[in-house]
Amino acid sequence: MSNKLAHTGQLSRADLLRAILSDDAKQVACIAEQLGLHYVPDSPPVTIGGNDAVKPPETEDSNIQQHLVVEDGLRPTAGFWLLASRESHAPSDQQTEPVAVPVTVEWEGRPQQAPRYHLLTTQRDFIPRLLPWLQNVMAGFKPDIGRLVARVSRGEPLHDVPRLPLKALGSVVQVIDDRHTHLIPYWQDHSALRRWVRALHHGTLEQAVLMEGQAVPRSLTASGWQVWRPPVRNGVVVIFSDLGALSLNPHGQVASWLAIGQMLERAGCLAVVFLPCDPGLCDARLKMLFRLETFTDSHLNTPLPSGAERQRQASLLLDAVSPVIRLEPGLLRQMRLAMAQHGQQWQMDTAVESLVWQHGDIQERHSVAASWNRDARKQRLQRFAQLSPEERNTALDVIRQWRQPLVKQIWFEELVGLDADSTDLYAQDFQAASAYFQQLSEQVQSDVFLVSDVETREWLQRVSWRLPEAALENATVGKALQRIKFSVLPEEAEAVDPRNLLPSDAVEKQVVLFQRGESLYLERVLPDAKQPLGVSPLAILRMQHDLVRVEAGQERLGVLMLLGRGKGIDLPQDVAQLTVVSDRETLHVSQIAKPVWADSIGRDAQGLFIEHHCLGNHYRSYWQLPTTEGAGHWQGFPPGNIGTDNYGLYADLTLNNLTQRFRWIEPGTFLMGSPESEAERDDDEVQHQVTLTQGFWLADSTVTQSLWQAVMGKNPSSFTDNANNPVEQVSWNDSQEFIKKLNGLLPGLQAKLPTEAQWEYACRAGTTTPFSFGNNITPEQVNYNGNYSYSNGKKGLYREKTVPVKSLPANPWGLFEMHGNVWEWCQDVWQEKLPASPVIDPEGVAGGDQEAGVERVVRGGSWYDYGRGVRSAIRYRGDPAGRGIDLGFRLALGLELQLVSGAAEPQNKQERTAGTQTGAGGTPRQAGSAPGAVDKAGKFIKGLFDKFRKNP
Repeated sequence: MSNKLAHTGQLSRADLLRAILSDDAKQVACIAEQLGLHYVPDSPPVTIGGNDAVKPPETEDSNIQQHLVVEDGLRPTAGFWLLASRESHAPSDQQTEPVAVPVTVEWEGRPQQAPRYHLLTTQRDFIPRLLPWLQNVMAGFKPDIGRLVARVSRGEPLHDVPRLPLKALGSVVQVIDDRHTHLIPYWQDHSALRRWVRALHHGTLEQAVLMEGQAVPRSLTASGWQVWRPPVRNGVVVIFSDLGALSLNPHGQVASWLAIGQMLERAGCLAVVFLPCDPGLCDARLKMLFRLETFTDSHLNTPLPSGAERQRQASLLLDAVSPVIRLEPGLLRQMRLAMAQHGQQWQMDTAVESLVWQHGDIQERHSVAASWNRDARKQRLQRFAQLSPEERNTALDVIRQWRQPLVKQIWFEELVGLDADSTDLYAQDFQAASAYFQQLSEQVQSDVFLVSDVETREWLQRVSWRLPEAALENATVGKALQRIKFSVLPEEAEAVDPRNLLPSDAVEKQVVLFQRGESLYLERVLPDAKQPLGVSPLAILRMQHDLVRVEAGQERLGVLMLLGRGKGIDLPQDVAQLTVVSDRETLHVSQIAKPVWADSIGRDAQGLFIEHHCLGNHYRSYWQLPTTEGAGHWQGFPPGNIGTDNYGLYADLTLNNLTQRFRWIEPGTFLMGSPESEAERDDDEVQHQVTLTQGFWLADSTVTQSLWQAVMGKNPSSFTDNANNPVEQVSWNDSQEFIKKLNGLLPGLQAKLPTEAQWEYACRAGTTTPFSFGNNITPEQVNYNGNYSYSNGKKGLYREKTVPVKSLPANPWGLFEMHGNVWEWCQDVWQEKLPASPVIDPEGVAGGDQEAGVERVVRGGSWYDYGRGVRSAIRYRGDPAGRGIDLGFRLALGLELQLVSGAAEPQNKQERTAGTQTGAGGTPRQAGSAPGAVDKAGKFIKGLFDKFRKNP
């Protein structure tokens, strides 16, 4: 579990602070003792003044710290934050002079001429290169006088008259156009070359196209697409391609072209390839099958750049085009040519265009225009700002020219995303763009506008999503862009300053800023409020817009929404002061103690207990005494070492020096099965809502061969090269025998198999994609048959065996190999189809534990299965007595942690998506929703509000 998550207990410093305010020394001493602190009665009390401000101490040492002295050997409690000062500020429209905005804003300086696509060659230069390959030499009609005189002078008889040779075009020519996506920058060139071939050749011209993912071309005829065949013998095949030379993954394409070349060679055809790059980049084997020509001279008289140099050039060219939101192939070409005037570093050949198109910073690659990866573009824009003014001016000239035929909004958006120095290069256009967005920022304040003009609203959502944060901070247009973003995309308002929002028609509201554990929250002031334990109120905050920004110095920590609509913000441990900003006032909050203590311990009539929080839920566990022998344990926990890490709560079970880790899986709601839109799904994966009202413990790996042998005394597995390999060749009945013996060795363990619903809930780990890793997988993530990838994914390694557990990445909840490696038995009897209606705590279909012929569920797929067979939703079944080299299982526990009465009970069976916890490697983990405990923070607000308003 993240160190920043709260583990607030039954008693906290908030309770101690209230006791101090009540001036009840006996109660203060009692609470301080429970918290492991000493009370010093002669210390001056902390007072709360008017306007809900807690008066700051008069000395550098905190008054609270004079009351609380941490005992040696005890962990200090979590710290508190207090309001140090506040300041009001006027609404945004009163801070600056209003800007006059015309009724309509036009792009006055739009270029007059449309951009011209620069082809890599001309018809005049191309024909001489093509013609020699199309000509056949044959005897003509005119006599060869020279040869005739020579024969007569030698006295040779004239059986025939020698004639001059005649060069004629071949009768059959076939054109193959390579349409792989990495060649999109050259598609226009290919089209022009094809037209020129047709204009030159008047015989039979066959056309074929090699598309992405195809091994052989397809012929295009008047009746449609046909199977491709080589032309007749001595036919000429003209190919427009790079033969895979420019592809970042050329192996498949090279193999295809080798096969095509061999077919043409066997057919006795002449195959000539016109390349957009240097022939030296092509595979040497292809040079034996094809005649290689280039249709561009850009590489001539220059040394062939290294691969690293080409990548540097591609990156530099990406910097130059980073202002665009759509990248047309023609724009890319013109940018490369135009930037060549700025020195040696910009001297690039045509191959760089393909590298740009394949770069990871490009997200969508369409033949009309490509689009960016949003975060990559933001970084590129920072590098664009570092180019020289002359370089930036040339780049913007090219972009502006290519925006001539498009709607003005595209150029305006690209302009406002630039740094201030770059916008100065086109001050007039930028002024128009600023006025346009200023006008929109006023229009979006109207709910009528947002509802009626859906097209504009959706476009503004895309604009707000794409805009770099630097644009929101622009002195001229930044405020307008912030207002637009808050209006149309409030869920991404982290960079919006509430002080820049326009006045709202909404009534000003007063909310409570409070600390719960190590996080800040907001809640409305409610009547008849009663304060829950474990909550520390900080201040009443005035606001009109539902947005509060929290800063630590110059760093933004995030934004706060009202409870039920947003999450809290983790309090940093290394910062002494925070600034909390609404559209009406700014609060300065100071830390008076370092938050370190997370759990509480106490005793009541039932015995010793601990209280702890896990992923938003509040639990109480009583100490369970051993019944006969062995160690006691906390209620709901398995015997063993308990701890937390980045994934949450865990328990380590140890047997014969072997450790099996179990992870606590919070209750929650999820969609079981797969949507009909999921590729390669099965009919038995009916998607439906499942609610698990109880959490459960689940092993983070399948049972290993070493653990099986420690319990059963033998190892039935086939892949025995590593003791940490999963046990396989075990039936469902075998797993029950193992579980029975294990529970006998470790009383109180309550081991069992997970239900099918529990298994899929844990496998998905809060995701809705086909895999917990996303929309696709690689063999580096999952052990499966990489020869058969999922949904046109990239082929990869096929290991043909199991791998040791925990050798591949865990899912977002810390569970290993939930996809692949071995199928995993579940407790349930097989159901042919899942129910379509929502269910709560499904236990599967009843059936005797050893009932013959009752098939049991297996989940997860194995090392043997294709990519589709290891999806989160994949289901299969097996005879309970059946064994296989791909069948194993993982353990669940019947133990349940008990929620504190009246605390974090799941309300309305909400989904497990309320909080976010960072997992290993930064993987976000979706925590269980427990709104009940947090929502009770609002029940004491009125009393708090009255208290803060007393004694001004």
